[in-house]
Amino acid sequence: MEPSARRVAYHYLRTASVLQLADDAKTQLDAVGAWVADLRSQAALMERLIAKGEARRLGRTGAIRIKSVNYDGNRIMAKVQGTTDDYTTWITLKPRPGHHCTCPDWQRNGKNVGPCKHVLKLGEYWRDERLGPALSALDDSLVSILERSEI
Repeated sequence: MEPSARRVAYHYLRTASVLQLADDAKTQLDAVGAWVADLRSQAALMERLIAKGEARRLGRTGAIRIKSVNYDGNRIMAKVQGTTDDYTTWITLKPRPGHHCTCPDWQRNGKNVGPCKHVLKLGEYWRDERLGPALSALDDSLVSILERSEI
């Protein structure tokens, strides 16, 4: 698993040491289940966001590069290298889903037309590079909990 995916998984597993000390397997399973539900909710949000993108925008995301990503549990924020400049782009997950970019296209059309290609690229990146590996890590943790429990 790449380091960035580990950071996302860590966000959800940061209480794993407490869970491992707990004798109550149900508590462990409930916690992992909540994390999995949150990640799946994020994945569904990314799918809806990407589906809003126009075909012309989705086809133009190939040259865009994600330079740095920060995640605080509520918002995914990134520096995105576009074709002409670098932009600050974010996708808000909680409490109210939304997105924003500092590019001219989003400033002109983002609220009316939908996500710009930079937001779409960040959504694709988050879904493919972070959520998938994080769900896999949580699945591994769930298997580990089940192997240690008497359920």
